[in-house]
Amino acid sequence: MTVAIIPARGGSKGLPGKNIKDLMGKPLIAWSIESALNSKLVDEVYVSTEDKYIKECALSYGANVDIRPIKLASDNATTISVIQDFILRYPKFDTIVILQPTSPIRNTSLIDDCLKKFNSQKFSNLATGYYCKMKEFGTHKNTRRQDYKGFFYDDGNIYVLSSELAKNKIWCGEHPFKYVIDRYMNYEIDDEIDFAIVETLLKKYKHEL
Repeated sequence: MTVAIIPARGGSKGLPGKNIKDLMGKPLIAWSIESALNSKLVDEVYVSTEDKYIKECALSYGANVDIRPIKLASDNATTISVIQDFILRYPKFDTIVILQPTSPIRNTSLIDDCLKKFNSQKFSNLATGYYCKMKEFGTHKNTRRQDYKGFFYDDGNIYVLSSELAKNKIWCGEHPFKYVIDRYMNYEIDDEIDFAIVETLLKKYKHEL
């Protein structure tokens, strides 16, 4: 079985209350919940939180809610720790889709496209992202950007991993797939400026969502 988990804790330093902040008429987290519920390959959808307001919002949009231990709601808690805790308590799931609520822009087929790719060759895990060509100033001697080899940057939109990886608290296995997605879906919200950018992109590309 496949589960979509949306990790959403209540404490946010960069943009307080961002997970339930209104974005084009609905809470930010609702965009990820609706994407997961519209997937044909996801069996169940859970929001993982310790916050009562996020819990109420998630339930109102049709997601299940898993109340994470308070120790996994701190600034130091990692996503893989949250996922490990979840899968040890819900062992019926063998495939996990992680949807960061702060990356709300997904076209209608993205989740299922990722799952199909993940299952096609038994990859250990999958992450969406793009190839980034950046170097720290002072290290590149004014080399042209197009001459950089670059590296794959995971954008936080979608991660897929097996339950075995999660149980062992392993974020990336030995046979990952790097899934390049359209640039407009790469944006992640950390602060007010990001929020404004994402809102603009949603308006521009709403016909593709």
